[in-house]
Amino acid sequence: MKQAQDTESVWRRTLLQAVAEQAFPGAVLKVGSREGVLATVAVGWHTYAQERELRSDDLFDLASLTKVVGTTSIAMRLHGRGELDLAAPLGDYLPEFLTDDPRRHRITVAHLLAHASGLPAWLPFHRGPTESLSERRQRLLTTALEEAPEEATIYSDLGLMILGFLLSEQTGLPLPVLAQQEVLGPLGMDETMYTPAAALKDRCVPTECNEAGVPCQGVVHDENSRWLDGVAGHAGLFAPAADLARLATCLLRGGAPVFAHDTVERFTRPAGLVSGSTRCLGWDGVGVACSGGRYIGPHGFGHTGFTGTSLWIDPDHDLFIVLLTNAVHPRRETKAARFFPWRRAVHESVYTALGLA
Repeated sequence: MKQAQDTESVWRRTLLQAVAEQAFPGAVLKVGSREGVLATVAVGWHTYAQERELRSDDLFDLASLTKVVGTTSIAMRLHGRGELDLAAPLGDYLPEFLTDDPRRHRITVAHLLAHASGLPAWLPFHRGPTESLSERRQRLLTTALEEAPEEATIYSDLGLMILGFLLSEQTGLPLPVLAQQEVLGPLGMDETMYTPAAALKDRCVPTECNEAGVPCQGVVHDENSRWLDGVAGHAGLFAPAADLARLATCLLRGGAPVFAHDTVERFTRPAGLVSGSTRCLGWDGVGVACSGGRYIGPHGFGHTGFTGTSLWIDPDHDLFIVLLTNAVHPRRETKAARFFPWRRAVHESVYTALGLA
């Protein structure tokens, strides 16, 4: 790999061009290897009004990166200690999941992680009636399947929401406490959290604006996570780029000292539960039009978040790329036009500048 000489200026120009074309108001890019961070670049603003310049230590709503940073990482820890059986039927852990649909008896923990359970991708639970948390939990657990397990890959928020319940109930700990105990604390991810305190609001990068034009800031963007009081298995975590770099460095090193090496290998290779699927256990693998760009190695793994966040880890090139943006600002519809090609372009510029393309 080339030295990082002049690479930061290349990446800064790329990101500034994306900001100029309104792919996102601002971004933090952090690039590193198993030895640690090579470079950090922060550009742009919290909003297009340019009232607050973006800083590298700002907190981003991770959206679906919560699935891997929180829920999957907790599952990896428990599985590594023999406390979570991936092949166990889900009904063994959550008896209420079983209904008169016999297909549900075949669904395992691994099916949830690999998005092979047949559960729907998303449902508007947040639009339902006001309920207690136990009633919300029951409604989620009894959601009807769309497919039989292993018939199709359906990228399902519901599956990870249910897994969040399972992990919490299996350990007897609330999800924020469990995440802190198993992952965030051991890795020194001291500023990764659910439901940031009001004192941190100014450091939280705004996401989508409501009908009155007021941006969601310091409150999770995902409506179903808000339905679960901001703490859910699929979305809810806020974090700075530096904390994600700590997780990425750990995984590039094979998991030490937090995860068992064989656990990392098992979770980050394609699960093979649905033919042709790139889905690993929690993580995603490399497929056609990968958001990590065309140069990522075949053993790469990563994940994205709806707000405009991503983390890709490439063991073949000893490289990780954290890209945090607020591409859903001011409205989620603005994300579609420019964000996706720019995300790939940013990742590809990393490889090109480092001589890895």
